[in-house]
Amino acid sequence: ATLDPVRQRIGRKLTWGSIAVIATLTVLGQVFFLWHAAGTGTLTSASVVSHHGTFAHRVETAVSGALGASDRHVRRFRVTSIETSPSTPRLKAVRITWALNRAPSAGTVGNGGMLDAYSIARSLYTAGLPIGTVQLAGTYSEGQSKSEKTVMRLSMTRKVGRIISQAGWDTMDPQTVWPLFARQYVARGFEPLPSY
Repeated sequence: ATLDPVRQRIGRKLTWGSIAVIATLTVLGQVFFLWHAAGTGTLTSASVVSHHGTFAHRVETAVSGALGASDRHVRRFRVTSIETSPSTPRLKAVRITWALNRAPSAGTVGNGGMLDAYSIARSLYTAGLPIGTVQLAGTYSEGQSKSEKTVMRLSMTRKVGRIISQAGWDTMDPQTVWPLFARQYVARGFEPLPSY
């Protein structure tokens, strides 16, 4: 009978210890994300977009602020199309092709692509632009090849962007938002790796 209370105390200590370890790892992950995002300008890019100029210019300004320069000396992005949304004429469907960086700070090229996609979506959906769908095509060239190949095709709807905005973009890191993208295609070797 004396073993049962001892076992219960040990079980409670193990449970609280596990909770403490999980909470500590979660906080450390968030601190790393915020430190990296602050260094790359991800947290401040959306406020830079002006409400003046053409719609295309405002989209380009938002994406430019979100991505920064290429570390591979290729054109970082281009807005490939802006169309009126067929279901909601007041909204636009925006297509963007961007070149993934080598991304040593993100760990892998795929993780850098995940951070880029997060940054683009965040910037566009927080800029006050009438955007319905954001469609993204990420490109990369490997080895001696100079030609860029599509390695990611992703999209996000306004509904998903609004849900994230209501929760707060600052409360959700790229790893949390990644599953919310519709991922039509991610090439082998470019899948983001989970961080622990």
